Amino acid sequence: MNWCLFLVIEYIYVWVRTDIPLAQQMVQACHASVLAGRDFQHHNDTHLVLLSVANEEELKSVAFFLESIKTKFQIFYEPDLFGEDEMGYTAIASEIISEDRRPEFYQYNLWSDPNDGNNPRSSRELFDCSCRRS
Repeated sequence: MNWCLFLVIEYIYVWVRTDIPLAQQMVQACHASVLAGRDFQHHNDTHLVLLSVANEEELKSVAFFLESIKTKFQIFYEPDLFGEDEMGYTAIASEIISEDRRPEFYQYNLWSDPNDGNNPRSSRELFDCSCRRS
């Protein structure tokens, strides 16, 4: 039985910068997720999709992209010092995204641990395999 026929699955997309230390990437992604969870109510089975961007400039580009497709989001600004400078904007979390809107996000890569040697994968791969349950 294919459970995807019966479930309404929703997604929150989270982008995090990869130019900050690995531990901070996880913390910053969580900060943005908490903000989104607080502000965007969900009613069904919600999945988190963790994506990566190279730096703050690319993160700001994501914000412009989300605005252009009329998608609400929360962007997290880290005021704590990292080295001598503030980290600035570190992560973004989207509002709830329905299954039919997922193709809008194919251009972004899934987050991957830079230490495991895997190449970044497109978020399309996640979409392609998400409903192959039997």
